[in-house]
Amino acid sequence: MKQFVGFLSGPLEAPVADETSLTGKYDLQFDFARYVEFTSTHQSEQPGAAWVLNAALKGELGLQITPRKTNFDIIVVDHVDEPTPN
Repeated sequence: MKQFVGFLSGPLEAPVADETSLTGKYDLQFDFARYVEFTSTHQSEQPGAAWVLNAALKGELGLQITPRKTNFDIIVVDHVDEPTPN
């Protein structure tokens, strides 16, 4: 699940914490088509990535993304120099 929540962080553009207590590796497969309206041509009428992911997770796996504040360890790189020759 740790790799899976890492994957979810990309489309959601936010960190995601694994609170499932599930261990091991899983082979997951989703059908997102059920959760996206293909008849609408206007971008503003399409659901966002967060809504589609949450609907698919809940409908396909019984999991839910719940936004809330939590602590994460973050590394910030504020400066990089080219390496000097040895």
